Amino acid sequence: AAERTVARMLLAPDFLFLNSPAEGPGERLLRDPHALANLLAFGLTGTAPDALLLAAARSDGLQGSALEDEVRRLIESDAGRRHLTGFFHAWLHVERLEQLTHGWDSYVGINDVDAFADDILVELDAFLAHVVWEERGDFDRRFTADVAFPPSAAVANVYGQAFAGPGVRVHAPDHPGIMTRVAL
Repeated sequence: AAERTVARMLLAPDFLFLNSPAEGPGERLLRDPHALANLLAFGLTGTAPDALLLAAARSDGLQGSALEDEVRRLIESDAGRRHLTGFFHAWLHVERLEQLTHGWDSYVGINDVDAFADDILVELDAFLAHVVWEERGDFDRRFTADVAFPPSAAVANVYGQAFAGPGVRVHAPDHPGIMTRVAL
């Protein structure tokens, strides 16, 4: 009985989601600036609001262009980048890499499967950092960018490219976009 109660509590929408009353039906503006600060911080960085966000909430500075500036600041923070990378990892199921790399030692040039698995994750993250943060590419660009960042000769070989050095950008026309990363 206790197990069922805990399970129901953990699955309750009020426990799973940060809720705050809206001004009216269909409106997205929140009445409570501290609730908005929490929603922004946890949603964009996975952490509690920082001092700057709390100060903006206290001074009613989470409106209009100031709100947009705070959103940009949070997304571009180290915590925001880690959180977005974590989202991509979850979406792409990179936790399955260990299963996917089983038996890869039979491929030419892959002598250390564990190191190769680490390298393909490094390459995936470098690709995402390039497309999302450096290029500021749109959604389509994540699926069409024909670049790779092989951290090792083995990864460069899979992309059909000569190894130019760890993480050096190479043209990879046969592997455009996120869905053709070696990690996937």
